[in-house]
Amino acid sequence: MFNYNKVAGNAGEGYVCAYLQNEGYKIIATQHVDAGAEVDIIAEKGEILAFVEVKMRASMENGMPNQAVDKRKQAKIRRVAQYYLLKNNIRDKVGRFDVAEIIGNIRTGQLCVDKFNYYKNAF
Repeated sequence: MFNYNKVAGNAGEGYVCAYLQNEGYKIIATQHVDAGAEVDIIAEKGEILAFVEVKMRASMENGMPNQAVDKRKQAKIRRVAQYYLLKNNIRDKVGRFDVAEIIGNIRTGQLCVDKFNYYKNAF
């Protein structure tokens, strides 16, 4: 069965991975699950280890996508990050929480992005 949200979410994450790679980041993991929660992308650049939440919406009718990263979601991402750092004994990196927002949708099987914002140190 076709799941539009899953297809759009994967396309959005792919778009953000390409953006990060273009900015010099190495993608460490996508859809990483630990400690009962998920973070969309873990990316590394120098001493930075970015834990990235990707939010995609078809329109701004219900507000900007980044507004969906509320305190509860932030706490889950922090928990994943802490567990990831401990589990992998990472001590030489600075963790950072970023949010990528995409306004767009899937048209004819392709992701069409109308607006893209990337927020470093979002929370």
